[in-house]
Amino acid sequence: MSCQLTMDDEVCLSSNFTEIGSGDIKKEIKTEEIEFENILIKQEMCPTLDPLAAEDIKPEMDLKDEGSEELLENTELNATPSISVSLQVENDKRNGNVNNEKQFRCLICSKSFTTKYGLTAHSNIHNTETSLKCVICNKTFTQRSHLTVHSYIHSKEKPFKCEICNKSFSQKSNLTVHSYIHSNETPFKCLICNKSFTRKSHLSSHSYIHSAETPFKCLVCEKSFTRKSHLIEHSYKHSNPTPFKCLLCNKSYSSKFGLKTHSSIHSNEKRYKCLVCNKSFTQKSHLTQHSYIHSSETCFKCEVCNKGFTRRSYLIQHSHIHSNESRFKCEVCNKSFTRKSLLRDHSYIHSNKSPHKCLICNKSFTRKYRLKEHLCIHDNDTPVKKSNL
Repeated sequence: MSCQLTMDDEVCLSSNFTEIGSGDIKKEIKTEEIEFENILIKQEMCPTLDPLAAEDIKPEMDLKDEGSEELLENTELNATPSISVSLQVENDKRNGNVNNEKQFRCLICSKSFTTKYGLTAHSNIHNTETSLKCVICNKTFTQRSHLTVHSYIHSKEKPFKCEICNKSFSQKSNLTVHSYIHSNETPFKCLICNKSFTRKSHLSSHSYIHSAETPFKCLVCEKSFTRKSHLIEHSYKHSNPTPFKCLLCNKSYSSKFGLKTHSSIHSNEKRYKCLVCNKSFTQKSHLTQHSYIHSSETCFKCEVCNKGFTRRSYLIQHSHIHSNESRFKCEVCNKSFTRKSLLRDHSYIHSNKSPHKCLICNKSFTRKYRLKEHLCIHDNDTPVKKSNL
């Protein structure tokens, strides 16, 4: 198979040539007018290039300034794989070789692409030899742009600023997503339940809820997850279970998001308010779950008894009723529970530990929901009994 390179645009190739002799030599060369003579095009730059076909790649050259021929003869074209890929994709588009069908599939992860060169570029993800490494933390990337964006983490540079609230971001994409807060725009909508999201990645992760697909599997215990971020958080259990520690109370969490969520307890900040009853929450997800109370919407339905739930976790817990499954057993009294959290709360009976303490009156409780019910006393509200799932 031959590899044809079509170059129609004016490109300044001065950065691709080494400087010869003294003085600054800056020359713009029209690629349409260049004849590549005696230049070895390495096959690894273009995997599908037939060595015999390389002789046919000879665009015309007309160097206008004196000494240009000598410059070209004594310089080496440093073509990069990314440039080869970009040129081929552009050539495919012009020749009508690109269609909407993703017929090129990765043999490792089964991801599909519309062009062969899209697949070639993707293959760098699996090839550690072509990765770019951060000199500070040794994290590797397949694209230089990703490495550049990552470097802002270490420099704490946030060049992209919101014009409305002046909040800054290290990535332009994060600024774009942030802008939806001011416009209340959620452009990515689920076709099944009509739930909308500010990010396409969030919609993709959400779609697994309806398909029950869990594509991200832990290599240690083979537990699978609907989101890659959940798999990363889970992996801490096998290495460092709780690497993120609160500086105020020393409580640790397996994810940075968990620590950030916890910090709202100390600040008592409840930014998310229900538009129906004005109840406020520290987390947006809690407000979303609360909103189902007013809409009577139960997205997650039991296939056995058709009982509906506002949360997927509630449905999973409920399903144990039909299976009579009690996976979590107390090592002291052999009592079994359907939830790990119930076993943990039960264990406090044997240890006489009551870790959930009221910050107002210092009264302690063995279960977190008991503390929540108790807090209603201080708010002059009537405690709400916990419903059985």
